[in-house]
Amino acid sequence: MWKQSHLQFTENYDSGIKPLIKNIYLKPCEMYLDKEPAVVSTVLGSCVSVVMFWSAVRIGGMCHAMLPSANFCVVGEGASYTNKFVDASISYMHSRFYAWGAFPSDIEVKVFGGADMFRTESGTMKRETIGAKNIQAAFTKLASLGYRITAQDVGGDMGRKLYFYSSEGRVFMKNLRNTVNAG
Repeated sequence: MWKQSHLQFTENYDSGIKPLIKNIYLKPCEMYLDKEPAVVSTVLGSCVSVVMFWSAVRIGGMCHAMLPSANFCVVGEGASYTNKFVDASISYMHSRFYAWGAFPSDIEVKVFGGADMFRTESGTMKRETIGAKNIQAAFTKLASLGYRITAQDVGGDMGRKLYFYSSEGRVFMKNLRNTVNAG
């Protein structure tokens, strides 16, 4: 169970207790990348979250991407919705950090998710799952841009709940039991 002690509060005599830091919940295909501190949470199955944190200036971001690449889709299907794709989300985060003056060697990168949420056996043949494709897309894109992954929890057959403290770079993760669809 998560404790409220992870959040910071201050007293405001006019309206009671107010959070000092905003809370953001990422749904699939969403991203948080801002200089303003936040506690960013999400729930992952086969989707992948990439967390980037620049400790020198305490800026962080997290994406919740559903599919490995825009190349994975029919032409035009996701052209204007890049947060849907692992590779495009990473490219966007990279471009924002670069515009702020950061280089890949300045950034801590953490990767989560990519669970195998559905059975894939068909006789004796196994198909590569969307979770595995998402993980590979994240690793490939990060390596191509020169990033080093400092932490990861990927694959498996359980969902994950994440809490990312964007101004500290800390990520808390909880495995979600019994999340595999048995068919």
